[in-house]
Amino acid sequence: MSAVSAAVADLVTVGALAASAAGVRLGRPQITRWWPVGFGAAAVASLIGAVHHLAFPPSATGDRGSAASFAVAGVALAIALAALLSASVMTLAMRRANVYIGLAWAFAAVFTVAAVAGKGTVGPLVVSQLPTMVGIVGVWLVAALRRQRGARAVVGAFVLTGASASAYVAPVHNLGLWLHVDPVTFQHLLQLPGLACIALAVRFTPGNSTSGKSYSRVVIGPRD
Repeated sequence: MSAVSAAVADLVTVGALAASAAGVRLGRPQITRWWPVGFGAAAVASLIGAVHHLAFPPSATGDRGSAASFAVAGVALAIALAALLSASVMTLAMRRANVYIGLAWAFAAVFTVAAVAGKGTVGPLVVSQLPTMVGIVGVWLVAALRRQRGARAVVGAFVLTGASASAYVAPVHNLGLWLHVDPVTFQHLLQLPGLACIALAVRFTPGNSTSGKSYSRVVIGPRD
C-alpha cells in the first residue's frame, strides 16, 4: 500500500466528512448538534490518519510516535462514534435516550483512558467501540423494522457505506488493481457515496425536517 495514496484517500474522506458536518444542519437548526460533532470528529480522525500514513511507514508500527499517532486518531474516532450514537437516539426520540448517550460516552472514555495509559492499540479500540458501533446500526434497524419514517433511508445509507468492503473481494478488488489502486485506498474512496447518503438521509428524516420541535425535551425521559 502506498503511504501517499492512503493519505490522499484519507484527505478526500476528510473533505466528505467536513462537508457533512457543515451541511447536515444547514437551514435546519432543529437537527441535534450531535450530528455535526460526530461527522467533525470523524473528519479529525481521518486527518490524523493521513498525517500518520505520511509520517510513519508500515515498518514503524512499533515506534512510539506511530503508536501515539494511532492512539490520538482512535480517541477522535471514539468521540465521533459516541456523538453519532447520541445523535441517533435523539433523532429517533428513543425512550431512555440519556442512558444510551451515557453508555456511548463511557465507552469513549474507556478507550481514552487506555490511550493515555499507552494501550491505545487496535485491540482496545475495537473492544471498547464495538458496542457503540452496534448500537448506532441497531437503533436505526429497530426504527426501520417499526416502520419509523426515514429510518430505512438511513439503514440503506449504512449498507451502501458497508458495501465499500467489496474492495477486498473480486471482481471489485480486480477493478481496483486494474485502476492501480490498492484495496485500502479503494475502500476509502468507495465509502464516500455512503457517507454522503447518511448525511442526506439524516437531514430529511421526518423528525429532523419538522421545525419547532425540541428533541432535547422529547428524549430525556420516556416518550408519551
